[in-house]
Amino acid sequence: MNPLSLYDSLGRSLMMCAVESDCKLSIDYMIKSGFDVTYQIDDCYAIDLLKKDSNAYNQIVVALLEANSPFPKDFNQEGFSKVLKRFINTMKLMHLAVEERNLDKIIDISEMNPKLRHF
Repeated sequence: MNPLSLYDSLGRSLMMCAVESDCKLSIDYMIKSGFDVTYQIDDCYAIDLLKKDSNAYNQIVVALLEANSPFPKDFNQEGFSKVLKRFINTMKLMHLAVEERNLDKIIDISEMNPKLRHF
């Protein structure tokens, strides 16, 4: 059985369960293995299941965002460094450009940020 297609009785993916359990090592492994960070059930993504009091909250949020996850519904940049805030704002701009299908904006953002060229 393919682990990429395993879900629990509530329909949550393995990625969702790892995020909810605050398991950074598993999350990193799953991202490298190609698990879908954009899978959602009931308008909820894996990133929305992360507990705010998690010891690795910032690291997990950044790892999921780098893997092209949508932003958490109640996202707050408080506690992130300037570099991470700049990255987060750039990701927001890129997600917006993709949603709007604005190719010129996508090209501009990706030319200024080579790591985002995977969009």
